[in-house]
Amino acid sequence: MVYSISTIGQDQDSSIHIDETLDYTTFMELVKNHHPLAMNAQLQSDLGEMNLRANRGGFDPKLYADVSQKYFDELQYYSHQEGGIVVPTWLGIEVESGYQNNDGTYLNPEEFVPDDGLWWAGLSVPIGRDLFIDSRRAALRKAQLYQKGTVIERRLMLNDLLVEAGQAYWDWFASYNAFRVLDEAVQVVQTRYDNTLIGAKLGEQANIDTVESKIQLFNRKAKYQEARAKYLNTQVLLSTFLWDKGQIPLVLRSDVRPPEILNMDPVPSSTIYEDSLLNNHPMLQYNRLKIDQLEIDRRLKAEQIKPKLDLKYRALQTAWEYDREGAGILNDNYSWGLSFSFPILIRKERGELQKMKIMLQQSENEFFSKRQELQFKLRKAINDWDASARQAELYRDASLDYQRLLEAEQRLFNVGESSVFMVNSRELGYISAQLNWIKSMADNRISELDTYYMLGILSDR
Repeated sequence: MVYSISTIGQDQDSSIHIDETLDYTTFMELVKNHHPLAMNAQLQSDLGEMNLRANRGGFDPKLYADVSQKYFDELQYYSHQEGGIVVPTWLGIEVESGYQNNDGTYLNPEEFVPDDGLWWAGLSVPIGRDLFIDSRRAALRKAQLYQKGTVIERRLMLNDLLVEAGQAYWDWFASYNAFRVLDEAVQVVQTRYDNTLIGAKLGEQANIDTVESKIQLFNRKAKYQEARAKYLNTQVLLSTFLWDKGQIPLVLRSDVRPPEILNMDPVPSSTIYEDSLLNNHPMLQYNRLKIDQLEIDRRLKAEQIKPKLDLKYRALQTAWEYDREGAGILNDNYSWGLSFSFPILIRKERGELQKMKIMLQQSENEFFSKRQELQFKLRKAINDWDASARQAELYRDASLDYQRLLEAEQRLFNVGESSVFMVNSRELGYISAQLNWIKSMADNRISELDTYYMLGILSDR
């Protein structure tokens, strides 16, 4: 039989359907696939890709054109026309090519070109500063790291979402099973109270037994109402993690239930290799990427201490020279230039470099501190997992033993060799053992959840 999760504010059922028993795996898949924060996590990854694409644009070839003319008293003073293409490269070298045509009565002599114009191709090479890294290459490398970081951020965001959702699920599981135990306990004591009243009227039982049964009925109804309220509240909380496509919030229908505890066994802890798993923890990977980004900034700051020395060379050629042997190739048709600049004291550059080194050291210290913190929390989660598994087994066995005692006491009561007080006492022990079993089972699954959360791999499971 299949039931829907109903859509809030709509009469029709949602397109999402589940069995009447909502198991943990199905619930977590629904959260992972439809929750708005899960969608945000994917968008964060997409943001990294778009940022990387934008910074790759710094190496896109660029076309340019420039036209400048002056006319006065019906006389053309000058006409400048230039256009070309500039191709940046990863090595920091810019490859250039273009065409220039200038004329005019009062044209500057150094701007004279052949009548057909002048074609040129050349290179711009940073020999000193910016040879190994410059702001453009640094931005691209940081964008590449940022893109990796957004993928890790996606895992971290999903990790945080799934641990909250998982805890809400196991709280719902525990409250539902506790509610069932107390509901059954109320029905049992209600039946006993009714039978005791009849027995007292017939003189077969003492009136004090009716008082004992009535007190127990009152106490169990109070516990039942408390358990019912907790169950309804956990059901509402669980619904906040359920969404349909299009960011439509869903609410669990009242007939959807978690698995019953009788169908479950405690989960023992797995063998976990802390060092290797911690090294791949997304939080540590994210911190390491931040350190790598700071290292790029440090290299860029160190580059600024070098003198700026740029060499530019252009081979020149006119249209009619294509058939002339050796024209425009390192002979008489070329232009070149060399520019140099260097601040004498370089106080700003040295200060920025030292500041960046300090920031790097701080980040390294934070990295090792975070790793130690995660290692402690992981070991604690594993210890809690082990302890909860053992406790769940003990409480399960204790529950079975209390059930046997209760059944034996009930048989004695039926043949007149026991009292309502003794039966109630056995029932209280049985109910307490069942509730402890339920709690320890939920703690066991939450401890498992916390362990994989500390490892940062919830989103991969």
